[in-house]
Amino acid sequence: MNSKKINIKAAVQRLSWRLGNGKFQPNENDIDALNFIINWINTEKSEMIRDNILLAKCYTRLLMYETLYYKDVKQSSIQLNKALTELPIETFYDEFASRLNDLEYNSFLQSKGMTMKHPALKSDIDRAAEAKLIEDNYKEFEQYVLKGKWTSEQVYSSLNNQITELIKIQ
Repeated sequence: MNSKKINIKAAVQRLSWRLGNGKFQPNENDIDALNFIINWINTEKSEMIRDNILLAKCYTRLLMYETLYYKDVKQSSIQLNKALTELPIETFYDEFASRLNDLEYNSFLQSKGMTMKHPALKSDIDRAAEAKLIEDNYKEFEQYVLKGKWTSEQVYSSLNNQITELIKIQ
């Protein structure tokens, strides 16, 4: 077996095949030892999932959305695992803050009567009306464009609070 590509599942499958292929005559102790290892691995995995149920749920949900994006479970799993193991938590928090501020910005624009049409699709009348809305609401508009509604500190604190509260009640 190539030791670079071996994992516990592959190793157990190999041993199971080797002991059960009919060429090698395992004794009862060999079979008992293999069965013990298999049971121990299954128990460890079950306990790990039970002890980390929130992570298991989040991972499953994320994998579902990644699969919708990539249209391939294997590629989705690779990309998700890479992001979760290589990126610092701040990357996720910052991305969330950015998307949250985009959402707030779009809500602000809609509340002021601005359309969400692409600029190339807007008529001259639409552009003129929006320019007037921006002029009339410049200070508020400037706040959303330059600073956003939510600061990184607010988002980090809120996410940390929500996550720790969820962990505590779990």
